[in-house]
Amino acid sequence: MPDGSVQPLSGGLLFTFEGCSSISNANGDLLFYSDGKTVWDRNHVIMPNGNYNAGTGLLGDPSSTQSAIIVPKPGNPDIYYIFTVDEPHHENAAVFPDQNTNVTPDQDDGFNNGLTYSIVDLSITGSNGSIGDITTRNSYLVTYNPINNSEVAYKCSEKITAVKNNNGSGFWVLTHFVNKFYAFKIDNNGVDPNPVISTTTPFVSINGYRKNSIGYLKSSPNGRKIAIAHSQLGNITGGTEENGQILLYDFDNTTGIVSNPISLVTGGSPYGIEFSADSRKLYATNGINNNLSSQLLQFDLTTTPINQVLIDQYNSTAGALQLGPNKKIYRANFSTQSNIDTHLGVINNPEIAGPGCDYQQLGVELVYGSSALGLPPFITSVFNASIAVTNICLGDPTEFTIPANPNLDSIDWDFGDGNTSTQVSPTHTYTTPGNYTVSVTITVNGSSVTNEQMVTIHAKPVAYAIPNQVLNQCDDDGDQRYNFNFSSLITNTILGGQDPSVFEVKYFLNNQDAIDNTNAIDATNYTNSTPTFIVYARVSNKNNLLCYAITNFTVNVFKRPVINALSNLIICDDALDGDTTNGQAIFNLSSLNNDILGTQSASENTISYHLSQNDADSDSNHQPLSFYNTTPNLQTLFVRIENNLNTDCYSTRPFDLIVNPLPIAIPAQLTQCDFQVNPDGLTTFNLTEANGILTGNNTNYSTQFYTQTNNITPLNTVYTNIQNPQTLNVKITDNTTQCYSYTTLTLNVTINPTTIVDLRECDTDGTEDGFTSFDLSDAGFEIPGNTTKYYLSGNDALMEENAITTPLDYTNTQANNQRIFVRSENGNDCIGINVIDLTVKPLPDIETEDTAVFCLNTPTVPITLHAGIGTQNPTLFTYFWTPGGETTPTIDVLASGTYTVKVTNGVSCFKERTIIVKDSDVAMVESVAVTDLSDNNTITVFVQGNENEFEYSLDSPTGPFQLSNHFENVTPGIHTVYISDIDGCGVIPKEVSVLGIPRFFTPNGDGYNDTWIIKGMEKGFYANSSIYIFDRFGKLLKQMAPGGEGWNGTFNGQLLPSTDYWYVMNLEDGRIIKGHFALKR
Repeated sequence: MPDGSVQPLSGGLLFTFEGCSSISNANGDLLFYSDGKTVWDRNHVIMPNGNYNAGTGLLGDPSSTQSAIIVPKPGNPDIYYIFTVDEPHHENAAVFPDQNTNVTPDQDDGFNNGLTYSIVDLSITGSNGSIGDITTRNSYLVTYNPINNSEVAYKCSEKITAVKNNNGSGFWVLTHFVNKFYAFKIDNNGVDPNPVISTTTPFVSINGYRKNSIGYLKSSPNGRKIAIAHSQLGNITGGTEENGQILLYDFDNTTGIVSNPISLVTGGSPYGIEFSADSRKLYATNGINNNLSSQLLQFDLTTTPINQVLIDQYNSTAGALQLGPNKKIYRANFSTQSNIDTHLGVINNPEIAGPGCDYQQLGVELVYGSSALGLPPFITSVFNASIAVTNICLGDPTEFTIPANPNLDSIDWDFGDGNTSTQVSPTHTYTTPGNYTVSVTITVNGSSVTNEQMVTIHAKPVAYAIPNQVLNQCDDDGDQRYNFNFSSLITNTILGGQDPSVFEVKYFLNNQDAIDNTNAIDATNYTNSTPTFIVYARVSNKNNLLCYAITNFTVNVFKRPVINALSNLIICDDALDGDTTNGQAIFNLSSLNNDILGTQSASENTISYHLSQNDADSDSNHQPLSFYNTTPNLQTLFVRIENNLNTDCYSTRPFDLIVNPLPIAIPAQLTQCDFQVNPDGLTTFNLTEANGILTGNNTNYSTQFYTQTNNITPLNTVYTNIQNPQTLNVKITDNTTQCYSYTTLTLNVTINPTTIVDLRECDTDGTEDGFTSFDLSDAGFEIPGNTTKYYLSGNDALMEENAITTPLDYTNTQANNQRIFVRSENGNDCIGINVIDLTVKPLPDIETEDTAVFCLNTPTVPITLHAGIGTQNPTLFTYFWTPGGETTPTIDVLASGTYTVKVTNGVSCFKERTIIVKDSDVAMVESVAVTDLSDNNTITVFVQGNENEFEYSLDSPTGPFQLSNHFENVTPGIHTVYISDIDGCGVIPKEVSVLGIPRFFTPNGDGYNDTWIIKGMEKGFYANSSIYIFDRFGKLLKQMAPGGEGWNGTFNGQLLPSTDYWYVMNLEDGRIIKGHFALKR
């Protein structure tokens, strides 16, 4: 625009991720633009000879960092050169010199075309009506070593820039490849194809292409510097590494030589670079974190070493930077994480160091499009007539400069307020703030150019000093650190009524930071590190931070003393004022001082006492340390403790003065008994028995007893009087307030004879251990109108301690005999102490339970029952039997039943013995079960009634007996089972037969096994059975009857041979038994 501002245009047809270029006239009107392949006129019509899709396009690439730059031909306003650089792709290089056919034709032609230029003539009309057309297209320029096939395959990087020459008569167009800069001269004769070549560091390997080729190349507006961004310096074809570099070079715009490299950044993925209009600052974008975010960096080229400042870091890809005619630098925003690509970032004041450059991420809204990575590059040295202005604060001499030009013919300045100058770098002081249109007309080699610029003169603020330039602050926690909010404490004072919407106040810890406007502290939340420090307040015009004023003040942080501990002062009413009941007394306030101070220094702080909070806050009406309360019983005072170095640092707290009343003390007397053998009127008292009268039954009062009021040690409350009567002094203390009064206690002793009564009880509690229960009232000492209590000792009775709590059911605590003391009193006066002797009488020593058996099988034989006295003399006891009423130690009975005898000893204590006589009888056998002819012969006997009332023995009438009625492993033959009544009524036998068949016999005449005979058939058992013997052929050899002598192994008198023989037994119980046996000789 004419004023140098930037405005997005509508209707544009340029859609590219990176490379683009455009050019306007001096009024900011668009002339034409290109993406490096296609060229559009100002009306967005494609020039016929610059239509890539029609086969007449240029050889740049929209994916190239700087696909094109447009340079006007010197001396001819209608002719322009479009210089293009292709994207040097490794896939194209891989098939060189052939065409890479694996590309999208409308994006890449499959060749690395390097640097070319085309000529645009705006004086002609294209065949389609375009304003201007291309007259010469794609002239190649060599920027590589033609004998190096690798360089020929790539040809050039993606970088290109243009700068005016030293005398303004022409331009230099520069690019870079590997380790060389190529500078081509353009003048009114056209383009010189022979470049000036400068070899420099670093060496950018083509092994890392295409990524090594990415990044911007820019020249400074004054034409003296070149800056380059290498996105990476890799060695892997097609690889990605974050090891890029930014370098600064000197440029000789007379010779075209590039020299003196200075590395500014190493690491990351640098992309965009741009100089400020005064050529003193350089800005760059650097991709980090895999290009997911980027940094905006500022380099101050006037410092040594060059100072670097991080201006911004954001989740945006590193994009292009471009200086505009308005001296602002614009940044291409591109992010997949937000919508910032609808805006360009803007550095509003690029010539100011640090944050003062005022970067705005969302600086210019792109109403008609969006941002990606690229911006159209301008020849910034064309702005060489641009005006540089410094010191734009009202009252300061404002300095005006333009870039130096040795061929300057003349210069005319108009400052916009009616004042002019013809100096090259004039100064002018404005008298009022406001906006002024400043113009400069320069004439170089007979040609004149005028540049206008709006200059705003800003009001310069005043920094008003705070009173005495000192801020004293109290610290509450004692560490002399305080969290300051200077904005609320100081800012209004420093502004002194100046408009806070126009001026701002920042605070710094040193003057240089305040001047540089750096390292400002948090004005709303700052905590000091030292007790005393200086703060510098800078008041700045918000519209121009360079318009500022500075004041300073000293901050002192004092400890605010604390009231460490404070208790109410409590004393008892006294007679010092002649009245013990008026609730007034004298207090020693200084007794609180040590607690109030704690560990704080008494010399650094002062303590005072006041009647009200207002007095304490105003430090007025100090009260004496010896203070007599004017409000009875309770009065509130206020204590103040202040720092002696700053009495405004103080603390206060209320506390109470409390006067407690004295306890009411009532005189009393105690009367005690003297029950000694020889009573002397001296006995032992339990003084606490008088407490109820002395204290008026106030349980919160305690007593102490003294023989004199000035005694220090109180008497033991168990006290023996030294005379009769005797008066003691008693101190009555309120246990809550510890206030006390004195009264008297009179001790009296009565002398009465002691009565002894015996109480005797039988030991009938079931344990017979000499302990039993007594009703002590049976002694007859309880008289109506008196109080009677029972004690285990005479001393307890005197002291009235440990009284027996269950006198009506008391069990003695000493076996057999114990003495009990009975105290009878009227009121609290002892009228007698008597004695009860307790005796526990023993019971007869007998067995209280027994049993006996009456045998029904001998009904005429009586049973003798005994009284259970054992070997004791029967004459020592009397007897009574029930149910018969007999009185003898024994009785005879002929029937079963329960019999009881009551046995009484000589002390009239008795015990009863119970004898249970039960019936019993001998057994009656019901049956016998026999298992025989087996490996385990058994006998089981079954009797009538309960078989557990009997014991059993086999073949032995005297035992041993067993409780089980079952016998196992019984030998064959005739056996007798003996059954015994367990109550002793007799034993009965039962014969049983167990059959057994011999497996062999030896008829050899030796008297052993000479016959074969069946065991168990003796004595008439199995008498109706028959036995048959056969040889192995079934011949009957012998028929036998049970109980005989057996078979002797003969047949008809003849000895039969040794062999097996067979038998058949037909038993009377129905069994038929068959088998065989052996005859052995």
